[in-house]
Amino acid sequence: MFKRNKPKSKAKGPVANQLKGAAKANVLKAGGSTKPNVLKAGKPGKSKVERDDELEEATDSRTPAQRRADLEAELQRQAEEFGLTALDPVNLYGPNGEEVAALVDSLADLDDETAEAIADAYESVPEAERKVARSVVRRRHRNGKLWGEVDTAERAVADWLTAMALENEDDAALYEIVAAAATDAVDALVLEDELADSDFTTLYGPWSEVMDSDEGEDAEEEAEEEAEEEGSAEAEENAEDAEDDAKDEGEFGPNTALIGEFLTKLGALSAAQTAELVAAWREQPKENLRVAHRSLQDLADESKRWREQMRLAQEEIFTWMEGEDSKYLERSHAPKEEIRLRESAGPALADAVAALVMTDMLDADEAETLYAAWAEVVGEPALPQYEEDEDD
Repeated sequence: MFKRNKPKSKAKGPVANQLKGAAKANVLKAGGSTKPNVLKAGKPGKSKVERDDELEEATDSRTPAQRRADLEAELQRQAEEFGLTALDPVNLYGPNGEEVAALVDSLADLDDETAEAIADAYESVPEAERKVARSVVRRRHRNGKLWGEVDTAERAVADWLTAMALENEDDAALYEIVAAAATDAVDALVLEDELADSDFTTLYGPWSEVMDSDEGEDAEEEAEEEAEEEGSAEAEENAEDAEDDAKDEGEFGPNTALIGEFLTKLGALSAAQTAELVAAWREQPKENLRVAHRSLQDLADESKRWREQMRLAQEEIFTWMEGEDSKYLERSHAPKEEIRLRESAGPALADAVAALVMTDMLDADEAETLYAAWAEVVGEPALPQYEEDEDD
């Protein structure tokens, strides 16, 4: 402690209340000097801990991956020591927290081959569809009841990518795509109960296609074995009912007769009409087509029978495009230059025939959007109208 300096007294002789001949206070001397230590201003020196850390880092021969693994092990040890390992995934990531946590944990085990498969599946989804699904997540669910869980899950993926510390540009680019796919996937899992099926499929589909394929195949095999073993009378009865319904409806559903008429007209379509059809379809508002396509996808996801009816009808379009015959298309052969023109008309015709198959299930505006190019160029058969649609 520092002592205050008292002013010197001018009086000679002893000071009042002071003992004469008192010994002087002990003074510690360093190296024979009695000068007190004085802290000098200037750049502070490094502490011993800092110097030790620098020395350890300079002599550390571990790779970044090894250092990361050691750090994770130490963090895990500390978590166990302080009782932090019992965090409930549901508290972190919401109702589907177990699935989200499993996905995040699986990131550490990814190899390059799996990463490439995920990247391929992710990039096979049209960018426009991904943007729409992400927009739904950001606009409709920002600051919603599960937004904190979404943010936590996304941060977990981002932390994984950062911790990899990839220096190779190709590897970094690959794993950035994987991280984007994982981010979309965790968003979908957190918000599964809030998202439309089409948005969930767009976000989670690429990840699931690669990472859930084995599980899906195993589950399918188990289901088939159980069905064979049980020989359920109820399952057989349901299958018979479905078969009877399909027979009543026809190959393409309740509008099979109309689709047969459509295909007959298609078989007689001239090259000039085909070119007009392509031009008319390209003039359709792309946003309206996108909405109608998503509705078709929702219907296909909802019913396996509807999906099969649309597939069979569109198969007839592919047959016509290739210049082949079918029971609906006779003498559909065409020269090579016309085959190329037919291929360009494929999307317009696929839309039109799908609209006929599902016209009783689609909104009237969506069905008309899909059928508009055909209606403009050919006109027959006319798209059916339903009382419910007219009332709307």
